[in-house]
Amino acid sequence: MILRYARTHGYAVATDTHLIIGNHYAVLGITLRPYPFPHEVTVIGDVDGLPRIRGMALFDLVDPRVPDGWVLNDLGRGFFRLEPYEFERDFWSRFHNRHPGALEIYAAVTGKIRDFHGVAHGAPLEGSPIHVDPRS
Repeated sequence: MILRYARTHGYAVATDTHLIIGNHYAVLGITLRPYPFPHEVTVIGDVDGLPRIRGMALFDLVDPRVPDGWVLNDLGRGFFRLEPYEFERDFWSRFHNRHPGALEIYAAVTGKIRDFHGVAHGAPLEGSPIHVDPRS
């Protein structure tokens, strides 16, 4: 799934330091939350390639397709998460704790998502301004 970051969050900070208005972002997962909580999406960040969580209402849908192997997990109390099966259970805890296995899984899954959408690894998505990756 590809989304376009279309609207700011409206907080006092005028700019988002990790995402750029108008850029397209590959989705890593969607959290469906019961009212009054807003639904959220996790996208691959521009320059650093790290996951960024934002309210779904800030985005417009560009490409609704998701790769094979995504699952819908019931998180309880009306919360659901649609994401690649590799991200189930304690994946995000291990990722944020920089567990080497989780970092390898993240790289493989983001690569698979980029391949599915025909986007070169580390390249901005179609419709996005060109940004230089500081790692290159």
